[in-house]
Parts: sequence; C-alpha cells; structure tokens
Amino acid sequence: MNGFCSLAKANFSPVSGVSAADADRVERIANVHLEGPIEIWSGMGRLGVPADGEPVIHFHGLLVDEEGRLYGGHFFPGGNIVYATFEVHIQELLDVEFQLEQDEEVEIPLVKLK
Repeated sequence: MNGFCSLAKANFSPVSGVSAADADRVERIANVHLEGPIEIWSGMGRLGVPADGEPVIHFHGLLVDEEGRLYGGHFFPGGNIVYATFEVHIQELLDVEFQLEQDEEVEIPLVKLK
C-alpha cells in the first residue's frame, strides 16, 4: 500500500479492506502471532505521506481464526502476509496536509493537520 501511495501521490487517504491471510501478527494487549489460515474480516486506517517524510500507514484489523475466535489490533509493515488477495478501498482526501508529531502523553506519533 505504501508503494501505491507513492505512485498515486496520495497525500492523505482513509483505508479499509477485507481479505484472507495465512499468518498475521496483531496487537491487542500484547503482541500475538496467529498461525493461519485466518480471515481478515474488517480493516480500517489511514495511509499518506507526511509533509516532511516517507509514506506511512496506520492500519487496524479484525481477524477470525478457524475456531471462530476474534482478534483485533494493529497491523505492522512486513508482518502481515496475505494468503491470496487483499481487497482494499482507498479514498484520497484532496488538499489535506499533515505531519506526525510525537505525543508525550500517549507516547506515539499522532496526526496533526496543517
């Protein structure tokens, strides 16, 4: 998705998608590694290029394993291997510029619109 963002020159886009996967790492309370096959039932996040940086994606997913247990949390770049295809719908928001700024209270970078 980061490659698409660069190619399309999408500066800020909401992202959602569904798929199947054979092994995904998700974060709930602690990081969890799930062995496949599992289904990706839902996902949402954002993808974009900050005014001062490289393309970034922040994506959350809802996964279900073969026994029907649900898991949800963050997807990590390079850590979520898709089994066959991943249907993704990206909608670009025009004329939006942002930067990521470290928030000291929650200790993560947050989006700040310009």
